[in-house]
Amino acid sequence: MSAAKSLYRELVGFGFSVGAEGDTLLVAPSSRLTDELRRRIRLEKESLLVLLGDSAPPPLTEGEREDLQEALDERAAIHEFDGGLPRPDAEAEAARRMRVFRVRVAMREGEPDRWAMMLAPGCDLPEARASAERQFGAERVLDIKPICEPLPPRQ
Repeated sequence: MSAAKSLYRELVGFGFSVGAEGDTLLVAPSSRLTDELRRRIRLEKESLLVLLGDSAPPPLTEGEREDLQEALDERAAIHEFDGGLPRPDAEAEAARRMRVFRVRVAMREGEPDRWAMMLAPGCDLPEARASAERQFGAERVLDIKPICEPLPPRQ
């Protein structure tokens, strides 16, 4: 494991929030940083920025788009049968509430990070991050981005 990835996992494990905005590394709460952690962060700043870089997630695969359509169909059925909405309105409501995110997850040593798709109906970005951290572990969630691709067309 790289020193930057190890430091990132250590900081997250200690309860710090670690992020990047351009060339600025953001670690909060800064009041809890020890002199030793500050020294290590300065040494690994460039590598941490690369690790947290604003890399674009890959587009949804055909399989992921099919999974998304299945989730939309299931939500529409719930709105239709439990909510009493006509099918077109139920489909529109399901699509309106659906949130799709890409989560970059740190894998085992020697394996590249992976982007996973996460469905989080009704969630905003902080709620989706918290959900991803519960699912994968906070130390493994390197990045999360909303997917703004159009939803799959109705078949």
